[in-house]
Amino acid sequence: TKMHIVVTFLALLELAKSHLIRIQQDESFDDIVVAGRHETEQELS
Repeated sequence: TKMHIVVTFLALLELAKSHLIRIQQDESFDDIVVAGRHETEQELS
């Protein structure tokens, strides 16, 4: 449902804000890549 999509999107934003995941899109209309962050990446941020 639309509600599930919105809740999932907000959860992804919170995880990115907390530096637990990385969200990347190289160019407009490219695929959006969501990846977990390694501990060393978290320590550097």
